[in-house]
Amino acid sequence: MGAENVLNGVEEKTQCYPERFSPIPTTGASSSGLKKVSPPPRVHLAQLAREAAESCVEKPCANEFEYRGDGPYSSRELLSVLTFSYGTGVFTLERIDELMQKDVLYFSLIGHKIPRPETLRGFRRLERLALTSSLGKFFELSATACQEHASNPVEHEPWLAVLKLTRPIPRCTHSLGRLVRERVNQATWIDKMLLDY
Repeated sequence: MGAENVLNGVEEKTQCYPERFSPIPTTGASSSGLKKVSPPPRVHLAQLAREAAESCVEKPCANEFEYRGDGPYSSRELLSVLTFSYGTGVFTLERIDELMQKDVLYFSLIGHKIPRPETLRGFRRLERLALTSSLGKFFELSATACQEHASNPVEHEPWLAVLKLTRPIPRCTHSLGRLVRERVNQATWIDKMLLDY
């Protein structure tokens, strides 16, 4: 199918179903008449996970990580995947592996080469300090982004739902540290329980 046919198909659909393809009506819109739409919280959080992995205080021990012949993988990519996963409440490494193969956000964090769950497990054991630092930075960035994009408490709900939180992201260092430790420990405990079966 050529480009002309595709464009003609869009024009035909627009004529048949104009309500589906019409611009979103807005109030206070820009000069073009369209409302500026920000990405969903989950997309924004994936970007923040990458940023947190790159700017955290504790860096991974090496730039690349290889585990029992699987790899090498960029330590920052592995760190960003685990940061995004634990930050959004995905703890089992098998589920993370499944998402890396199917979910475009995970694919954008890890790239085309997908590590095995055992490799992620080995990375988490070796780089626990870097993971804790990255996750703390992730929640700090998320709190700031949530306040910038959500002006009232009702708009905070989608962000909190994606982060699997029932209350706003803590701002004090002690509460934030406790949240980070809980997430890393929860991932470790769940993983150990699944290995026992």
